[in-house]
Amino acid sequence: MAGTSFIGAGAYFLADKVPIIAMTLIKTVAHQTVAILNFLGFSMAVGGEHYVGNELFYRINYDNIYLNVVDTSLPGYNNTVVGIILACTAFQSIMIFVGGIMAVDADKRRKLKALLLIVPIIWVANLARNVGVIVMHHEWGWSFHVAHNVIGKGGSLIALFAMAYLMFKIVPELLDNIISLIDLLDRKKPNPSSASASNSTEGGGGSAGSGSMDGDICSAADMDEDTGTVARMADGVENADGAQEAEKEAKVSDLDKAQ
Repeated sequence: MAGTSFIGAGAYFLADKVPIIAMTLIKTVAHQTVAILNFLGFSMAVGGEHYVGNELFYRINYDNIYLNVVDTSLPGYNNTVVGIILACTAFQSIMIFVGGIMAVDADKRRKLKALLLIVPIIWVANLARNVGVIVMHHEWGWSFHVAHNVIGKGGSLIALFAMAYLMFKIVPELLDNIISLIDLLDRKKPNPSSASASNSTEGGGGSAGSGSMDGDICSAADMDEDTGTVARMADGVENADGAQEAEKEAKVSDLDKAQ
């Protein structure tokens, strides 16, 4: 998923920060939108380019670079219908799918199939959304909020879910990657007490090993001490036996003298 973020976010960041790239995308979408509107019988045209103070190759402010769609049947001072900005090009949505497909470890033929199928569908669906918003707002008189934010974005969300389902059918490995992210929430956090116990056990193992060696040495010393004790006890027993024998001999000698 890191590769998906790098490709998708990196491409969109480049388009957003380099005005000439953003304007190229905006101009392409605006001209295609106007072509569809004129095919449907409306009188639309593409207006001038507005870089809002930015240079061609570097953005110096955060104002939206845009291009107007105008109604040629109205006076020039009041003929602006809508403004097309970078967000109206579906470039962000496309790069999310492109990043996901390109970064996943899957068969190249299936990845290419997914790209060739999904990217054109998203592009065409976005053109249909732009046309629908303009017709609902400019021709039917609906509020821009309803036409763009409710119907337009709601339809785009449904379309993106459909595209995601199609992509997962072609490249199921991508779904596995997403599920693995969700599974991270179910993983148990390491218990500090158990980790400490484990460390103490490992440390205890080393201590036990050295302790056993020390224990062997102590046991040998104890054995030497016990051997000495036994020897002294044996000497004591012998001395006691000798004293008893001397006492008996002294008694016998006294009896003989008495007789």
